[in-house]
Amino acid sequence: MPGPGGKKNGAKKKHPKTNTANELSVSKSSEALSLVSESYVEEIGNAEGWNRTVDILCDYFNIPDLNSRSGLRRVHSNFDAIWRRLDGAYTKYERNERILIGIVGIYAKMCADAILRDKLFQRGFLSKIRGSLWLFRPLYRDIQTYPCAVPVLVKLSDTQQDNQSDVALLKTLDMARVIKEVTLQIKKPFASKFLIEHGARMLSLSAETCSEAMFANPSSVHFLVAGLRSTEWENRTTCLNGVLRLFRMKAETDTRNLDLRTFFQHARQRLPDHLMDILGDYGLLRSETIIMKTTESQFQRAIMSVLQDRDLHKLGLILADLIVQTEFSIPDGAFEEEDPRTGKRQKATFDTGLPFKTFREALPQCARVFRQRAAPGELDKADILDIKYLIMQANIRAAAEVGSKGLLRNPNMAYFQYAQSLLADPAVVLRSAKKGLKCKQTSPFIQFQLLQRAVENAGQLGLQTLEQASSAEDPKWEEGVAFFMSAWTDSNTFLAEAPPDNRHMRNVLYWNILLAIIIRGPELNPNLEEIKSSLKKLSESDDFTRAFSQPIPNTQLRLAQAAIVEQYSAAVSEWEEVILRLNNSSEKQPEVLPDSEKVQNDLNNFLNDLQLDDESPAKRVAAHPKCYVEEMFRLFSNEIL
Repeated sequence: MPGPGGKKNGAKKKHPKTNTANELSVSKSSEALSLVSESYVEEIGNAEGWNRTVDILCDYFNIPDLNSRSGLRRVHSNFDAIWRRLDGAYTKYERNERILIGIVGIYAKMCADAILRDKLFQRGFLSKIRGSLWLFRPLYRDIQTYPCAVPVLVKLSDTQQDNQSDVALLKTLDMARVIKEVTLQIKKPFASKFLIEHGARMLSLSAETCSEAMFANPSSVHFLVAGLRSTEWENRTTCLNGVLRLFRMKAETDTRNLDLRTFFQHARQRLPDHLMDILGDYGLLRSETIIMKTTESQFQRAIMSVLQDRDLHKLGLILADLIVQTEFSIPDGAFEEEDPRTGKRQKATFDTGLPFKTFREALPQCARVFRQRAAPGELDKADILDIKYLIMQANIRAAAEVGSKGLLRNPNMAYFQYAQSLLADPAVVLRSAKKGLKCKQTSPFIQFQLLQRAVENAGQLGLQTLEQASSAEDPKWEEGVAFFMSAWTDSNTFLAEAPPDNRHMRNVLYWNILLAIIIRGPELNPNLEEIKSSLKKLSESDDFTRAFSQPIPNTQLRLAQAAIVEQYSAAVSEWEEVILRLNNSSEKQPEVLPDSEKVQNDLNNFLNDLQLDDESPAKRVAAHPKCYVEEMFRLFSNEIL
């Protein structure tokens, strides 16, 4: 029996118009169509090459041209009928390897369309292929180029956390072998754009659960890093997401709280000379360290004063002012006294006569006084006190609700938007942060908090949205690019205006470095000249953290950023020819500038709760070169599956 790669037959063989052949319209029964007429079975058996087998089956089943967008759109409209035909034939001819492999080839071509691919997997496409792998193993012993198989592996990697049957199937694969072979194939001179892009997506989606296999194959990691030089935003996003996934399992949790006791112990000491010079250039009195020390002193004086005068209104005014000055304005402590036996400080046992025992409990008590008086402006202060208390209680949702109600009364209060920016939903966070930055009643601390929240969440939304976009024609593409540009602009503002010792400086720098790389793409100098100033700032930020004896956790962003920076030059050198070939075969995408009117309009649409909702199938079809079915079966070999 002739295998793949043979010459194509000449003119198509004429077939008699039998009753079976006339039952090709969508309205006819799938049961009849699943019975391939004898003349077609004979021609399939004599076909040279798997592409010809697929052509014969497409002709018989009346399936539109799968290499064109118009053909794929027709499949969208008739998917159920086409699926019934193919599924019935697959079951009927489960021992006929030629028909079975031809049907899988049709499925493979359909996988080039994201929506059709999802529908196939929902119908159990993977389970059927898995049950027939015995057919593929004798046919191919060597793994060769086969782009159309990669969408299958991509989908396996993408859905493994959601579908237990897919998880089981993925575990049967030797993913170390898959990663090695896919990496080898996309490096070959004849690798198509389709193979390179889907290979990148497979590696990206496999990176989290197969990180050890990828670390053991540095070339695969280098490929993701080098892919950041693609001319297409979607490819760069896929590769950056892949690098981030590599470090998800081994990353440490970011430090949310500050060890204030240790911080102030070291803050009383002189900082190293180079750090003092940095703060001096910025303005020592504007530095976060000095503001925190000043706030601590003011808080201590206010607490000692309320012990004497019992004036909760006066205390509330001071606390509401301190809360918008620094993140750790209210220490999580209580009144203390000295143990006469040991001389150590301990929680006070005497009755203070105040309606609170811990400092945080003072917040709602002072807020209650404000609400009772209802003086002009004091309801805002009451909300600020309640929000801070709820934040310290880790009840972020309740804090956001107080902020939402406060905005109805005073839409210019930035602290209310800040409360909502602490929620988990990136879209809600970004919308609140951007609106908060426009509020008139604000402070430098709130501005910087909103900026860093905007950077992080716009960056996350950009990664999510662009990875889902199929091409520059997809509305998601415009929205994703707008997110990246917003994050880039806000990160630069933060670096230019925030105190050098701001504790969020490191995280903003991680994003700033990654955004610079993904936005500049192929225009970035291989020696990373354009981001050296940010790398220097990151080193200085680390020095500030160490000077106050605070931890520097190896977060996912930190590890990914470091890996890209350290491996960028070597990765570009190794994969330069492949990326150049990919770029030469890619369509030119619209040039985007951070301050362009288009970017601003897309972002404003998002902020105003408008959505770009054109989800037509035609715009979800990725523009890829023609996919040849023979290439798929060469990857379905015994070595991989």
